[in-house]
Amino acid sequence: MVIKNATVYCTRDLGRLLYRVAKDELNPGDMKAVTVEVAYHRSNTMRRGGAARVGSLKRGAGWMKVLVPHPNVAVRGLDVIELAHTIAHEMAHLRGLQHRWMRGSRYRRIDGYRERYSWATAYVVRMNVPRGPTSSV
Repeated sequence: MVIKNATVYCTRDLGRLLYRVAKDELNPGDMKAVTVEVAYHRSNTMRRGGAARVGSLKRGAGWMKVLVPHPNVAVRGLDVIELAHTIAHEMAHLRGLQHRWMRGSRYRRIDGYRERYSWATAYVVRMNVPRGPTSSV
C-alpha cells in the first residue's frame, strides 16, 4: 500500500489505521496494489468522505482518496471511528461494490456503525510536530 498524505496528520498513524481496515476489507495480495491519497475535505466543516475507482483491484491497481477535516475545524482531533468507517467504505468500492450492494452498518452510517468500528478508538492519529529552524553553533 502506498500512502500519499497531503495533510498535517502523521502518515505512520494513518497507515496503521489503513492497514488495520485493509485486513478486514482486502485480500492480503491486494494490499500492495492500493494507492491511498489522504487530503483535506474542501468544506470548512467536520465533513469527511472519499472516492475510489470501483473495481480497480480487479484490474490490478486500486486507487482511493480519503478526505479528512482540516485541524482548524477538527479541534478535538480526528474521529477515528468515522475515519475507519470511511476507509472501509472506499475499500469496498475498490473490490467492486457499488452503493446499492452496500447494506448494513459495515458500509453505511446507520444504527450500529459506531459500535462496529469501536475498535478504532485504540488508534490515535496525531498531527506532525512542526520542526523549527536548525541552528549551527
